[in-house]
Amino acid sequence: MIFEKLNSDSTLKDFLEEAEKEKKELEESYKESKRQTKERKLKEKNKKGGAQLESKLIEQQADKWCKDNGYPLQKRKYVYRGKWRLT
Repeated sequence: MIFEKLNSDSTLKDFLEEAEKEKKELEESYKESKRQTKERKLKEKNKKGGAQLESKLIEQQADKWCKDNGYPLQKRKYVYRGKWRLT
């Protein structure tokens, strides 16, 4: 009877340890899933159009080329909160 009691206690401890490990793994998996979903939504948002801003490096190179070749600088328009803005 003592052996059965010890055996059931150790089995219970092993079960609880396994349950805690699985719980932690599930929490990590859930966090990773949420992160991936958020990242995917941002990528989809960028694909759907809207105001796509040029990178500053491209703008600088384009402005430099215009200055070097005697052309006026480009006026850029961006939609900012529903209103057109010139830069």
